[in-house]
Amino acid sequence: MRSRAWLVPAIPLAFSLALSLCTAGSAVFWQDSGFFLSAVHEMSVLYPHGFALYLILCKGWTWVVAPLAGFTLAVHLFSALCVAGAAAFLALAARAFLKRLDPERDGTWPAIAAACLAAAGYSYWNAAILAKPYALFALAASALLWLLASAEEKRGIIAAGAVLGLAWAAHPAGALLIPAALACAWTRRGQGVKVFALAAGAAAIAALAPSLLLAAFRGPPSVADLADPRTAGALVSHLLGSRFTEVRGAFGFDAGRWLQAGRFAWEEFLGVGLALVLAGGWIAG
Repeated sequence: MRSRAWLVPAIPLAFSLALSLCTAGSAVFWQDSGFFLSAVHEMSVLYPHGFALYLILCKGWTWVVAPLAGFTLAVHLFSALCVAGAAAFLALAARAFLKRLDPERDGTWPAIAAACLAAAGYSYWNAAILAKPYALFALAASALLWLLASAEEKRGIIAAGAVLGLAWAAHPAGALLIPAALACAWTRRGQGVKVFALAAGAAAIAALAPSLLLAAFRGPPSVADLADPRTAGALVSHLLGSRFTEVRGAFGFDAGRWLQAGRFAWEEFLGVGLALVLAGGWIAG
């Protein structure tokens, strides 16, 4: 029902925020969170590929929120807000997908339930209370899912390209979204080559612009810097993440990783949720 359309993004957003606000803290958290906190505070250079979009947006957020909540909690709240937005976009994406399957059925509550399930899972909830770019990446990926499920006209397709670029700027795992974007583009090939050329250009600009802005806004050289991409060659290597991607064994099949992925899927949905996901996939198929 159109009168209930606002509930689709609103309920998952509020649910995710409620979880985050109950659990976010003002102390340095897991693994290399301290590096990210230092980088946001000092505007220093992080690991390749730089995570420039996260640094710039989070820095702007802390200018407003840190005087009220303290710096560390402000950074954690930025993650909480990003994940709440991701849950909202995920609900919109689910509703758009269900509408494609059956335009006559109201997908409001299934879409809300799917997004709330994701928001309560380990990936979203952990990212929401952590000073790392995973939350921003989740927001970009969810927004891209929504656009891929709903965009039919030129404007939406170009927007999807821009969001794809922003997803990569948030985290290099955004490159893994390219095959899905290309498959979706094939289903809309009737729009013409020009539209997709514009979408590809928007993706390139959105991906690279934050890194160029970071070069302009970064602080002076610091012990907190984890890289020093001052020359053109060093910058290209930094953006490509060569320090990691060229390591032997970085790509290819690894049985141990597949086993870990299966374990992670089980822990993410705690069995019951996994059964619901599989049932939903079966019904949708």
